Amino acid sequence: MEETLRLSCLVESLLFLAKSDRPQSALVTESLALSEQLQTIKEFYEAAAEDEAAAEEAGIQLIVDSKAGLVIRADRSLFQRVIGNLITNALAHTANGGWVRVFAEFDSSMVAITVSDSGVGIQADQLPHVFDRLFRGSDCRPNNGHGLGLAIVKSTVELHGGKVTMSSVLGEGTAVRIHWPP
Repeated sequence: MEETLRLSCLVESLLFLAKSDRPQSALVTESLALSEQLQTIKEFYEAAAEDEAAAEEAGIQLIVDSKAGLVIRADRSLFQRVIGNLITNALAHTANGGWVRVFAEFDSSMVAITVSDSGVGIQADQLPHVFDRLFRGSDCRPNNGHGLGLAIVKSTVELHGGKVTMSSVLGEGTAVRIHWPP
């Protein structure tokens, strides 16, 4: 049953990536109050603690900080998937007692959303490849994803007209910064 679910998730991710390659892919966008969306996502991860290795269960502090009044135009479920993928990755690579922070602010003409953590970090030579499909870092644990999560993040952000970057320091953590059009 677990293997079937894992394969189903893999197929769904691959189908999403294939569809996102076509610019004519129809997005159902709406105005989203960013603070509310991020709070909803945080509550999901806090509630998921009973079922999965969520923040609270893992002893990781999940912090959401969004400047008031930020609004973005996005497909709600795709936006939630982007932030969810980033939080899931951060939780998976942050030790007990660490933190994951989601911070949103207005930056020039874009809304900037940063998901950062106090995790293990990523080797510098791997950073240029982290958004590639099927890329899994050399220190990736078995059964820890398929190397599609960050590719989905990048495709979704670009589909909405945004840009995503990552910085990381081994032993100190990682920060993924999204510039999303308002």
